[in-house]
Amino acid sequence: MNRVKPRVAIIGAGLSGAVLCDLLLQENYQVTVFDKSRGTGGRLASCRLGDYTADLGAPFLQQDGSAFSRWLCEQEEVKHWQPQAYDFQCNPVESISCYTAAPRQSALTRRLLQGSEFQPGTRVGFIWPELVNDNSSVVVRDEKGKGLGHFDAVVVATPAQQAAPLLESIPRFMKKALTVNFDVCWVHVLVTYSEESVNTPELLSGEHEILSRITKDSAKPGRQCPVNAEVWTIEANEEWSRQHRDSDKADVALALRNAFLELFPSHSYMIAERTHRWLYARHTKTDANHLWDADTGIGVCGDWFASGDAEAAWLSAHSLADELIAHLDRFCILDNQQKQPLSISI
Repeated sequence: MNRVKPRVAIIGAGLSGAVLCDLLLQENYQVTVFDKSRGTGGRLASCRLGDYTADLGAPFLQQDGSAFSRWLCEQEEVKHWQPQAYDFQCNPVESISCYTAAPRQSALTRRLLQGSEFQPGTRVGFIWPELVNDNSSVVVRDEKGKGLGHFDAVVVATPAQQAAPLLESIPRFMKKALTVNFDVCWVHVLVTYSEESVNTPELLSGEHEILSRITKDSAKPGRQCPVNAEVWTIEANEEWSRQHRDSDKADVALALRNAFLELFPSHSYMIAERTHRWLYARHTKTDANHLWDADTGIGVCGDWFASGDAEAAWLSAHSLADELIAHLDRFCILDNQQKQPLSISI
């Protein structure tokens, strides 16, 4: 008998959701990915500023010789980068060795989703286990109650605060998500132009009243920018972002722009700019790599597990994939044979 492909829905097209999607596609599963944004990447998202593009989220991924680093080296769009690093007093500091995707960070997640049914701009509002024709499944609805489909399993791969209301059918999961603390981060992206070519640092970080890091996005491998034009990503530090969590975006933009110009007064001509608030930028660690409930067919993964960074997102996806695949292989639908309903304990 031929196995019918299991149908899995993933909510969230960030790194964890995209990695999980790729792992399931390799098992020949049918995968549908929903994301409220228009594109992919989550906190690896990119943005357009007129004719220019920039990384709006994590500017790079650091290497440490781990399995995650080795995996990054194998990805076709990922390039090694060792930026010229300085502190905010413009003193040279030890350079870091890192990775970045080209032509932008979101290229990695976009490619990992190839082969899935990707539904951007879809805000999921409800998931619940139920029986359909005596078979267990999970129903997915959007925020207005419109049905989006029934699936053999559903995985929530969003920040913890966005995951919590979707986990109402499993109170212990919902409770765990609600205990995760987070911090906000303000980011300002600039495209500047100067009359003469100026040799500027590619990365600045360290102690500063407002700033956490400035990255010259246009210096990354595979990025194209006209002569004398440069693209910059300016990140506010944790304390300043927290204090200005609900500040007007225009006021935040002015503060970050002025902090940048104090360091680079020759870059005063702005071609384009954009300000973004990452509401769930940093998470506290949790004591698990993922969550999975076999009775309901609902799982959770993301960067708020384990170490709370990009590597955690990757590890969480792999950890959940192992358990989910083992479960679906055990209870998969076979031709001419109905799958036995599973008991649901809530």
